[in-house]
Amino acid sequence: GRRIARSRYWRRTFRFDFARSSADSVRFLVQIARGLQAEHGARPVLLAVADWPALFIEDNADQLAEHFVFPRGSAPIIRPLVNKWTMSSLAAANGIPTPATVFPQSLQEAVEFSTAATFPVVVKPADPGASFIPEKAIVQSAQELVRKFELDAGQGPLNAIIQEYIPGDATNVWMCNAYFSRAGKCHAMFTGRKLRQVSSTGVASLAVCVPNETVARQTRTLLAAVGYRGCAGV
Repeated sequence: GRRIARSRYWRRTFRFDFARSSADSVRFLVQIARGLQAEHGARPVLLAVADWPALFIEDNADQLAEHFVFPRGSAPIIRPLVNKWTMSSLAAANGIPTPATVFPQSLQEAVEFSTAATFPVVVKPADPGASFIPEKAIVQSAQELVRKFELDAGQGPLNAIIQEYIPGDATNVWMCNAYFSRAGKCHAMFTGRKLRQVSSTGVASLAVCVPNETVARQTRTLLAAVGYRGCAGV
């Protein structure tokens, strides 16, 4: 948030606490849109730069569409894409290779999984919109895994997937950015590779564009299959 708001490319920024009610947040955006439309003679474009605003836009699309231009899928699809568990299921259903993934529904299931798991494993929050968001972690042993789930269970409903660990460092991580039109056609796509990231499981702090047809093909297949529209970053 703060780093983005300080970009030298912005002519103007607006600040608002989106932890307030959805109705208040929609009113805030509509007020901005009306001002910009009066100034420029056209509805402004609304884009999300993270999962939570993408969810907010989709959940309030009918009201926001009166005042903004933004992409809308053929059906609501953002929530299952940002949820790590349903995302892995969508990928598997469309033939996209994914790490082996489980979603324990109880502490006992996590304990049972730990007895047969191959370590290390990756633990990630499943639903980014849930009341409790556990920390990401690379877990090295059964004892450490059980302990993490015990601690998480004490803070809120279980909301973590356990995923197969794929060895490698930041330079082994590939990304893909694309744009899908209203008709669902991919009009632009480029792939890139990380050179550096902010933490062992963090976002890229330095990357380079490098062609990777496998990553591009799999991204195109998945997003076209689920009816995605607009800009995407994978």
